[in-house]
Amino acid sequence: MFMSAWVRRVLFGTLCAFVSLGGAHAAPGESPVTAELRGRLQATSTAVDDELRSRPLVARFYGARAWRPAWTDAQGRPGAAVDALYGAVARAGDEGLRPADYHRAALRKLLDGSRGGALGVAQAAELELLATDAYLTYGRHLLGGRLDPQGIDKDWTLKGRSRDLVAVLQQALAQQRVAESLAELAPAYPGYARLREGLARLRQTVAAGGWPAVGALAKGERLEPGVQDPRIAEVRARLLATGELDATQDIGGDVYDPALVAAVKGFQARHGLLEDGVIGGATVLAMNVTARERVAQLELNLERWRWLPADLGSRYILINIPAFELAVFEGNQRVFEARVVVGQQVKPTPVFTGRMQQVVFSPYWNVPRSIATEELLPQLRRNPAKVAGQNIRVLDGSTVVDATAVDWSQVTPANFPYRLRQDPGAANPLGRVKFLFPNRYDVYLHDTSKPGLFERSQRTFSHGCIRVSRPLELAQYLLRHDPKWTREAIDAAAEAGRERVVQLTEEVPVHILYWTAWVDEHGVLQLRNDVYQRDRPVAKALQAT
Repeated sequence: MFMSAWVRRVLFGTLCAFVSLGGAHAAPGESPVTAELRGRLQATSTAVDDELRSRPLVARFYGARAWRPAWTDAQGRPGAAVDALYGAVARAGDEGLRPADYHRAALRKLLDGSRGGALGVAQAAELELLATDAYLTYGRHLLGGRLDPQGIDKDWTLKGRSRDLVAVLQQALAQQRVAESLAELAPAYPGYARLREGLARLRQTVAAGGWPAVGALAKGERLEPGVQDPRIAEVRARLLATGELDATQDIGGDVYDPALVAAVKGFQARHGLLEDGVIGGATVLAMNVTARERVAQLELNLERWRWLPADLGSRYILINIPAFELAVFEGNQRVFEARVVVGQQVKPTPVFTGRMQQVVFSPYWNVPRSIATEELLPQLRRNPAKVAGQNIRVLDGSTVVDATAVDWSQVTPANFPYRLRQDPGAANPLGRVKFLFPNRYDVYLHDTSKPGLFERSQRTFSHGCIRVSRPLELAQYLLRHDPKWTREAIDAAAEAGRERVVQLTEEVPVHILYWTAWVDEHGVLQLRNDVYQRDRPVAKALQAT
C-alpha cells in the first residue's frame, strides 16, 4: 500500500516513542521530547537519515543543547519561530531555490496539526528535526549554493563564503530573528539582488502566459526594415509581451516600421547580438527561447552568485566571459569598462581569481609551447625565413638560434627543444601592453594587433588569454596615483619597442567569471549565449539534486 513520506515519518516517530532505540528512554529530569530527539539522532536506523539533508549539523545543534527542543514549548506547542521559518521557506523560490527542499509540505501539515492543541511527543520531535534541518539546509544553500562548484568544474578555485550555521541558528532563536538571519545569509552583492528581482518579474511573465513564438526563417533569410511579412506581426506581439515595444508607439500590422526597428535593436542589445535592426536567424532564435527556459537560466545564474567569495575587494576588475566585457569597480560603482576577446570554444578562458601585479609595456611574446608546436612548427618546416621575418626568435636556452639553420624536418612536437619569442612591435599579438596576475593557467590581459575583432558580437578568438579594447586607458587607470605615469609617458612606453615592466604599488583583484544572465545597473535584464556550454551541466545538476 502506498504511504506518503510524511505518514512514514510520523509512524516511525510513534514507534520510537514505544520502542527503545539506542537510549531513547528518558533520563532523570529529561522531557519525553528531549529523549525522543536524542534517541532519533543517536539511532543507527537510516530512516532519519533519509529525511534530513543536514543531519550532522542537526545532531550537533541538538547535542550542544543537551537534546532539548528548540522550536516547541514544554507542552509540545510550536512557537512563533516555526511560523517565521515556514514563511521564509515558502519564499525560497524568490532566491531561485526550491521550497520543497526545506520540508515545506511536512512543516505545513505539522503546523496545521498543532492548531487544535499540543502535538504528541513523536510529532513534536518530528517538527523539531524538520524545522532545524530546514533552517540549516536553506542556510547552507543561501550561503554556498545547492551545488558544489568543484563538482561542476574541476578547476574551480574560488573560495566561497562560510559561517558556523549551528551558531547562527542558536543566535537566531535566542534573538527571535529566524527569517531575518536567513535573509542575511544570501549574497550581499547588488548584482545578486538585482537578478533576484529580475527573476520575480520574469515569473510574473510566465504566470501571464509567457510570450508568443516567432515563425522560423529559412537559412540565410533576413527581415530588413521596411519589409512586409506575416512574421513581423509575430515579432511585434513578442516584443509587446515583454514591454520592449512600447504599446503607445505600436502601429500594428505586418510592416517593419521604425518603432519596431528600434525595439528590435533594444532586444538585440540586451541579448548581446549585433544591433543592426535586421531580424535574422540569431535574433529569432533568441526570441523563441521560452519564458520558462529563461527562468531556469536566471535560477542557475543566481546559483553562481552563491559560489562567490564574501568580498570581491574594495577595487577590482571583473570580466564576464559570455558578455565579452571587462569592468573595473570601486565599491559598487563601475568606473571603467572595455570590450574583451576571450578564448575559443576549444581553448576556453578559465573561471578563476587572481591579483594583478604588473603592467608590461612593449612586451615580448613568449610563445606558449602548444602554439609553438601546433601552429608555428608547420610554418617553420615550410619557410623558416618567413617566420623569422615576423621577428620571432628561436631560443635554445638563452641563446638565439638562426631559424634557417635548423633542420626542422627532424623536429617534432614531442622533441621540440626550443622556445619561441616574438619581439615587441606592430606584429606582436600582445600589442603594446600586457597586464600580469600570476595564475596556473598562464592567462593574462593584453592589447592586440587585431582590434577589428572587438566589433564582433561574439568574441571567442583567443587561445585563452583576454584581449582588451582599451588597454592604454586601463594602464592609465591602474597607474593613476603615480605622477610620473602621465598619459604621454604611457604612450611613449607603449611605442618604445623595448620591454618595460612596471610594478603596481597596490595589487588589484581580477575576477574572471561566467554569467549568462544578469540585471545591469539600469535594471535591464541582460541575456547572453552560453558560449562554452557551461549552463547545461549546472542546470542538469540542479534538476538532479
